[in-house]
Amino acid sequence: MTNTSVGRTELLQHDIQAELAVIAPQRRRNKRLAFFLRLSATFASAITTVSLGLKVGGTFGQMLTHVALILSATATVMMAIDAYFDPRSQWILEVTHWARLQALQRKLNDELARSDGSLANATVDELRTEFEQLMTTHLDAWQDLRTRPGTPP
Repeated sequence: MTNTSVGRTELLQHDIQAELAVIAPQRRRNKRLAFFLRLSATFASAITTVSLGLKVGGTFGQMLTHVALILSATATVMMAIDAYFDPRSQWILEVTHWARLQALQRKLNDELARSDGSLANATVDELRTEFEQLMTTHLDAWQDLRTRPGTPP
């Protein structure tokens, strides 16, 4: 095959790797954030319930009431952040995109292995089109997620 085909193949490999490098830390961050927000809000709500349910008088009882109020407000804010930014949905979106990119990378590597490292221009075109479709699908899904009522632009 031609040098053009080899250069285009290397460019496609680079583009796939670059997108994987961007998506990997984002999906990890959103997974951790979603887990933290849900778990923290749940614990804050549980401790609020226990604090209000304890029948303790005096200064300690008053302190428990204040703790319950603070934790209740904290849980409300955490759930509002979770609902507004929706890191769980973003994480799912990124995992799906990452898996599809991995599949495309495997397909490209398989094609290269079968062709002894040089692909026909038509094959590179097909793989490039698939990559561009993946990118468009991901962007469209992200825009759908961001344009739901109650989410930031």
